[in-house]
Amino acid sequence: MTRHPQHEDNHSGTRKLTDRIGLITLALLFVVAVSLSNTLFRGIRIDLTENNLYTLSDGTVRILQSLQEPVHLQLYYSATASGDEQLLRGYAERAETLLREFSEVAEGNVRISIIDPVPFTEEEDRAQALGLTPVYLENEPIYLGIVGNNSTDGEELIPFLDISRETFLEYDLARLVYSLANRDKPVLGIISSLPITGGFEPATGRIEAPWRILTQLEQLFEWRSLELADGSLTSPLVADISTLLIIHPAELSAATLYAIEQFIFAGGNALILLDPFAESTLSNAVGAPRSSEFKLFDAWGLQFDPNSFVGDEAFALPVLNDNGQTQRHPGLIGVQGAGLSSDSVISSGIDSLNLGFAGAFSVAGDAVITLNALLQSSSQAALLPSNLILQTPNPADFSALIPAASKPLTLAAVVSGRPTSAFAPRDTGHITQASAPINVVVVGDTDLLTDRYWTQAQNYFGQSISIPFAGNADFIINILDNLSGSNDLIGMRSRAVYTRPFTRVSELRRQAENEFRLRREQLENELAATEARLEQLQNGDNQANGLLNEDQQSEINLFIEKRQQIRKDLRTVQRNLNRNIEALGTQLLLINTLLIPLLVALTGIATAIYRRRQHVAQRTKR
Repeated sequence: MTRHPQHEDNHSGTRKLTDRIGLITLALLFVVAVSLSNTLFRGIRIDLTENNLYTLSDGTVRILQSLQEPVHLQLYYSATASGDEQLLRGYAERAETLLREFSEVAEGNVRISIIDPVPFTEEEDRAQALGLTPVYLENEPIYLGIVGNNSTDGEELIPFLDISRETFLEYDLARLVYSLANRDKPVLGIISSLPITGGFEPATGRIEAPWRILTQLEQLFEWRSLELADGSLTSPLVADISTLLIIHPAELSAATLYAIEQFIFAGGNALILLDPFAESTLSNAVGAPRSSEFKLFDAWGLQFDPNSFVGDEAFALPVLNDNGQTQRHPGLIGVQGAGLSSDSVISSGIDSLNLGFAGAFSVAGDAVITLNALLQSSSQAALLPSNLILQTPNPADFSALIPAASKPLTLAAVVSGRPTSAFAPRDTGHITQASAPINVVVVGDTDLLTDRYWTQAQNYFGQSISIPFAGNADFIINILDNLSGSNDLIGMRSRAVYTRPFTRVSELRRQAENEFRLRREQLENELAATEARLEQLQNGDNQANGLLNEDQQSEINLFIEKRQQIRKDLRTVQRNLNRNIEALGTQLLLINTLLIPLLVALTGIATAIYRRRQHVAQRTKR
């Protein structure tokens, strides 16, 4: 059959018109679909991040949904002044996203405002007046803080969203909302023989700042220092104190012990930290005994040896010895993994805890109380005499005293039961036995509270910030949160980090360091010995006249060549340290630049071939 050109032209024109109409129809359908999706699926989100970074925890949801009055949150972020500072911008965007998620879940009870305090504007003046803390980038003040208000003029703020607290962002924001909704903070009474609250330090003649753990507690609690005079409380335990924080009790008077016992028996809560060797007491100014004692434990059947500390081979932390070499110390332990209770909300979200010369708890056979362990040592641990600590400078000597295998020791625990009073009735209000199971947590270490065991200060844009490297503060705050009843804040305290670390790179670096560490140390020792000998030859007494004979000059040249060779070997070792990392980088580069585009191209070609064959098959059937 012969095709006519005019017929083909008409058919072609009709097909083009059909194609255009089809495209217009698809475009209209797309617009309608988007409009319908915005209406039908409003508020629906899918969090595809690995650790559900943008999915609120159950505790946060409960706090937001229980709000009885509106809360207004203002995010002050210097978007204009920060320019291309991606770290700040990314963190600000994450904070804004979480705030908007708060608003959605709270169903109108959380209102959000985003404010850019451009320099020399009223917004900047307001940020300064509110107490927000700027950091400086090229002499420009940068704000990244949050101010919250409730309907009764209550105000809370986060002066600066510290990027080092990235894992706690949701917790910090939820705590802000919780504080605005619950203006009355729980009252924490602190009984301590250690200088946790700071003050004048006679040894240095300076005013010392409070320990950083206290600044963390201030965000959730109103605390009162219950001063002691000769072991007795200078003021009574008032009714509004909900929880006692007892740190390093030593030589407490009978009257103080009685007041504490009756407080606990009446339903009061207590966190008690003891220590067989409190390092804070090594300062002459502290004046407290090095070991703790709490005589109420005898009546309860709770055992704690104030003269023995836990040495742990598996959890031993690395320290530098006198020769500058790294060595693990069994008395300084980093509890992690199986050492942290997996059944308790208190230890949820905590990866590791650092302790120093901690003690252990156990229960007597006739005890009326029970222990639920929160922290335990490894099975390679034992109780060692505390008097060896100052007498044994070499940590390896402690290791020799620890058996190969033993039962884990309890380092911290929840105490429950109904113990009876250790005292004869003193008045008509005397409580002979706890009216309900007591609510007490015991920890066998006080050093975990000190700054050096869990945090370090770093300069961030001209501001000193605290960067935690262990979960000590989280552990203590979790305990006090739990004792005070605000459990909703515990489950969200530690969330996944927003930034994604190069875990494979870190593992390669650790393997390389283990492989080449001994060789590098050997070369460094040889280099030090060579340079010392070279200096001796060049500046020895026999060269006082400034003249060298041929043998001396030859020996000096020999040592110079040896020094150069050692330095060359050191550079080779350092290159080997990074060899696998560089190889991984090359592989990733090849994958990103060659393999991925090739796979995309092959997928496109395969799809085109498949569609072509389907089209041919359909035409054949016709």
